[in-house]
Amino acid sequence: MNSALTALAPFPLRNFRRDRYRGENERVPLALFVEADQLLLRRIYDRLLQAFLELDPRAVPLPARSANLDRQIRDGLWGTLIALFRQLGAATLSRPAPGPGAGDLQRALHDLRGGAACALVYAIDLFALEPGRVEGIEGLFFLIRDHLKIMRNCVAELDPARFEADASPLDHGAPLLAEKWSGAELNAGQGPVRIEFSSAYQGVLCASCLEFSTLDRVIYNLINNAARFSADGVIRFTLLPLPVGNPGDIRFVIVNRLTAAHRATLAERFGGNLTALFGGGFTTGGHGLGARISADLCAQAYGIAGFGEAAAGGYFGARLLGDDFVAWFHWPVPEK
Repeated sequence: MNSALTALAPFPLRNFRRDRYRGENERVPLALFVEADQLLLRRIYDRLLQAFLELDPRAVPLPARSANLDRQIRDGLWGTLIALFRQLGAATLSRPAPGPGAGDLQRALHDLRGGAACALVYAIDLFALEPGRVEGIEGLFFLIRDHLKIMRNCVAELDPARFEADASPLDHGAPLLAEKWSGAELNAGQGPVRIEFSSAYQGVLCASCLEFSTLDRVIYNLINNAARFSADGVIRFTLLPLPVGNPGDIRFVIVNRLTAAHRATLAERFGGNLTALFGGGFTTGGHGLGARISADLCAQAYGIAGFGEAAAGGYFGARLLGDDFVAWFHWPVPEK
């Protein structure tokens, strides 16, 4: 399979940037949200931060984390959070005359309500059904941590002190992806989906938390899409260093099995050009934004402003390999 994944696109890829991309052009001011949504954002963030601090394995022993989680569920913290997520953005997007930045707001809201939040809802359901459960509690912590960072990435003024820490230089390596994705389970409404993670690369991927959360936004969007259409409850998530000996790029590949009906839908809409899915606007029940956000973040990581140029260059793409839907994107390796 790896030989087929290596042949997906040409390499090396040209990088036009001198600095590391950290999603700066995707960040929106808090003031762009109406006041009701500003309050919702702060309530969601504060409650997630409370859960983060009470479930942090670096500071809280496992028995106490389990007890804290049971109490959070009993006290309604998570039920309230889920309700707040469902309300977020409704007031802002219902304004009679959307102002400047409306498109940026929609993209930010997509990742604020998606991202790790989708997996969080499923994980909490499992813990609510089994009080005292400890299996998976560290994975839940990773989801909370990731979504807090994604929220700070999307809305910079949400927590200036932690945002500043996120922006500080700090290498983030491939093992950080392995610890949270290997064997992870999520549910996008079609039933449980298990992640099979593999990486032939163990080096540095990003140079700061802020850059890593930008990369996370791409990964969560594509994983969430794959989960919605997995025909067999499995997603294969693979990292390939290119070239192998001295990589300048990492290819991230996300594979899910498709049903015959889904293959027919894609063929009818896109023919043989499945990379056009990254252009956005196509959905069968979602928002049609996630793939385009991922494409734009990937292109910006290489300093490419035009979608067409990045698509033609193979910086991201999609195709069928038998019954498998294969989506990929690249991220440049930090200079040593």
